Amino acid sequence: MKDYRLFFLVLFVSVLPLSCGYNFVGGAPISLPQGVQNLYISSVENPTQEAWLESYLRSAFHDEFARRGRVNWVSEDQAQALVNIEIQRFRTADSLTRQRDRTVKADVSITMEVKMLSAETGELIWSSGNITGRGSYFLAAEDVSAPGAPGPEQRRASEEAVDDAVTRAADRLGDGF
Repeated sequence: MKDYRLFFLVLFVSVLPLSCGYNFVGGAPISLPQGVQNLYISSVENPTQEAWLESYLRSAFHDEFARRGRVNWVSEDQAQALVNIEIQRFRTADSLTRQRDRTVKADVSITMEVKMLSAETGELIWSSGNITGRGSYFLAAEDVSAPGAPGPEQRRASEEAVDDAVTRAADRLGDGF
């Protein structure tokens, strides 16, 4: 028994150095362009009917960027860069094909673009390009009779889609985009 423990200990210790510098997607540190550290979210354009979306997106963006980068969230007058987030599309879709079909699973997607502008000059520092985040959910029994009716599972999947999009934005900064 001791031989196996010793073997696994030696194996673990020998493999550990191989993992140095590796980060999982969604966990890689980010470097903000041009040495920027002080950010302020100046606008979130939300053309949807989802009133909760703006505050949730702001919060998710704050949390993700603070967790992964050297970011200080400051007031607008102290910011080096202003962040503008534009929601281009927010959609919930199921795949009904005939009138009597019942949807079991539905998908939520959000497409957005994040831009960082110099607070001093207004020049574009960085743009994420279009980013799409996705989530999905299974309809509860009470939701099946009214496809598309919002419920707690749809809200959870919507938040999952937003989190996915924000993670992808941070990943693009980590990739040096």
